[in-house]
Amino acid sequence: MTNLMDRIGFSECFDQILDLFYQETGIVFETKRDIAKRKIDSFMKKQGFSDCNEFLRAIRRDELLLQKLIDFLTVNETYFFREKHHFDIIYDFLKDRKGSVRILSIPSSSGEEVYSLLIFLIEKGLDPSRFEIIGADINREAIERAREGVFPFRSMMNVEQSILDKYFERISDNRYKIKEQYKSYVRFENVNLFSSRIFTLGKFDCILCRNLFIYFNEDYKQKAMGIFYKLLKDDGILILGHADTIRECKYFQKEFKMGSYIYKK
Repeated sequence: MTNLMDRIGFSECFDQILDLFYQETGIVFETKRDIAKRKIDSFMKKQGFSDCNEFLRAIRRDELLLQKLIDFLTVNETYFFREKHHFDIIYDFLKDRKGSVRILSIPSSSGEEVYSLLIFLIEKGLDPSRFEIIGADINREAIERAREGVFPFRSMMNVEQSILDKYFERISDNRYKIKEQYKSYVRFENVNLFSSRIFTLGKFDCILCRNLFIYFNEDYKQKAMGIFYKLLKDDGILILGHADTIRECKYFQKEFKMGSYIYKK
């Protein structure tokens, strides 16, 4: 039986699927096209489609099916207290600020980064009632897991036992749940960075965006920087991951601090 990958016309259809995915998310698969092709083929079959063009027509008219495809292609493995030095930068920025503070983590995946930052700031002595951390991600399933707050043992590999005991409940041999009293300080939203709905989240003192720009071309990187500029308060800061390179930052003043670059509005 001929594999779907080998059928005439699939390559062009596949390109159109990736173009639609790019228009929705800004994500490109320049060096991972074969992997993306296999994933799309697998997803199509799981959804009951045997014809690529039929599937393409379906995701163009069915927003829920398109969201399921986005969820499937944007699965991201993460863990607690990853690149913790960025949290030091945030603490140093926030410790002397007056009034309430708002922080955006995007993409927040399944919540490890958001809860890590919350725990870090509390352990540094900051009053959690002073700040709100919002996690945003295009992946709906990841946001649902973040709201549930249940994590496998493998994502806890950098968590000290004292932190586990203080902030988590062990619900099985290999799963931990964040204690309910800490959930009130965070919020998770399923939102596309390039959707106008992103602005309904309000203004932020700090935005933490790591390992997102590695999926964007330069045009979408600049588009994202413009959105972040609008989302930040006048004296806010943006922190990108080490791998998130950008050729220019016309919207921000770039500074080197604690071993990392930060972008000040």
